[in-house]
Amino acid sequence: MQMSKVTSGLKGLDTILNGGYPAASPTLLKGASGTGKTVFSLGFVHARLCRGEAAVIATCDEAPRRLVGYMDSFGMSGSEHLDAGRLVICDFRPDLSQTVVGEYDLSPILLRIAGAIEQCGAGVLVIDSMQNLLLGLDPEHPRHELLELFDWVRDQGVTTLVTMSEGDAEGGALFEEYAADCIIHLTQHLEHNLMTRYLRVLKLRGSSHGSNNYPFSLTGSGVSLLPITSTRLDYQASIRRVSTGVARIDEMLGGEGYLQGVSLMVSGRAGSGKTILATTMMNQVLEQGGQGVVHLVRGVAGGADAQPAFGGARPATPSGVGAANDPLRTRHRNGAGGAFDLHHGADRAGVSPGAGPRPRLGADGHGLFAPGKDADDPLHLPHQGPGGDPGAERVVVKARGSRTSCQVKEFTITDSGIRIEDPYIGEGALVVGSAKYARIEQEREEAERKRYELTEVEQALAALEAEYQSRRESSDAKFEARRRALERRMDELRRQADQTGSVRDGMRDWRS
Repeated sequence: MQMSKVTSGLKGLDTILNGGYPAASPTLLKGASGTGKTVFSLGFVHARLCRGEAAVIATCDEAPRRLVGYMDSFGMSGSEHLDAGRLVICDFRPDLSQTVVGEYDLSPILLRIAGAIEQCGAGVLVIDSMQNLLLGLDPEHPRHELLELFDWVRDQGVTTLVTMSEGDAEGGALFEEYAADCIIHLTQHLEHNLMTRYLRVLKLRGSSHGSNNYPFSLTGSGVSLLPITSTRLDYQASIRRVSTGVARIDEMLGGEGYLQGVSLMVSGRAGSGKTILATTMMNQVLEQGGQGVVHLVRGVAGGADAQPAFGGARPATPSGVGAANDPLRTRHRNGAGGAFDLHHGADRAGVSPGAGPRPRLGADGHGLFAPGKDADDPLHLPHQGPGGDPGAERVVVKARGSRTSCQVKEFTITDSGIRIEDPYIGEGALVVGSAKYARIEQEREEAERKRYELTEVEQALAALEAEYQSRRESSDAKFEARRRALERRMDELRRQADQTGSVRDGMRDWRS
């Protein structure tokens, strides 16, 4: 039988939990101070309230007004839900000025929580935090009280989040992890003076779940969690193509640009034009109504067209933030979402256009991957041409699932953007930059000289033909005169011969 789940309100956490928190069961959020247990709990309450449900918070640490203030500061409308009666907060903070006499009994607390649940018809319950709720118990009693609490939650049929600090409940260390149905461990690590928070699911009874350490961050709207390692590869590959914004590059990528959803790597030395190409592609997506994310590790996103498209936002640098907020490390460890991600590093610019969560390898931008190894469409931008000219070349190394041009192109960066041109190819050499224009000028002069020589030859041929025609006409006239003279002589001889024959015939007749 498939376990019933309740969405946590965080798409990333639902992915890790394979659907969400177990319904009508206790989930334990365990972690040290400052790991975000309360923020996770308030986010879950807000998600259920937005679905029209009611919720109860049993606070043992913070005053109710402070919890409501936290929700308001995160944009969770805590005051609005409290005034509407959909949110009920029970204050169980211990009064340390009083002396507890006799054995500690959890029943009155559970009765009060049950009354609050019945009052608003709540389907979710948050207990923040367990160690304060059980404050005053003898070292041998916490196990019994924990079992009673978790069994009571199951009987109530409410989805419950219970927060607890690490190392509490002396004498019952780790026992709560056996009693709860779902255990989520929150930690924070300091590395190179940067603090990073991580989430790990230790247990989820009756269901599969992600088992890795997932970095997350606490933002102005709550928790941000993007579990890239939980992404599955069962998505439908897109056949839609997106223009790069440069027509000649589109031609080199099959005629219509790159396939949506692929990872592109633009590699090259400093100054070779990686950033301008990446921002040109970003601008093309924005002009088509898409969305984009820019991760800057070094440098800024500039250009006349970039700032209006980016809404004038100031770029954030990774200085002073943890790995979950560091674009460079988050890109490699945790992934990024959005319709178009631009990740700019010192030596490479990674471009990941697409929609929906999916792995985008080879676009980390800081040298973890060799050019072309993991990227779908790597573009290489040498800073110098073969002749040492500081012009640049562009070549499509590969493009998975698409026909591509293997030709090397020359490009220049102008005031109006990138311009792609064909390099000089001739005599077994490829020339770009100023040497290319010198070759072109040399070819122009050579062609001009050949055209001049051609004109001279044409004129000589015309003179020869004219001379030949003149001589031919003169020869024809002499031939015709000689022929006529011979014909007259022939006619004369023929006449004389005929006349001689007539005289002879006449004499013969006379004699007879």
